Amino acid sequence: HDSIGLGEDGPTHQPIEHLASFRAMPNMLMMRPGDGNETAGSYAVGVANRKRPTTMALSRQAMPNLPTTSIEGTKKGAYTV
Repeated sequence: HDSIGLGEDGPTHQPIEHLASFRAMPNMLMMRPGDGNETAGSYAVGVANRKRPTTMALSRQAMPNLPTTSIEGTKKGAYTV
């Protein structure tokens, strides 16, 4: 739902400003995984960071796992896909 492209709900359900708002909050861990591998990695990172709040923005669309994503890569914060 954080895309400029139209999703299942149409153009009125695209709150792209929420990601910037969460990322600007002090001590907030904001994650936007791109597939199942990154979702699993983001969940592990969120559980490990118990002293700060974590927000994960997930997609409702069926996203295929990309061959170059990984749980370990997600733990780095950013990596080349």
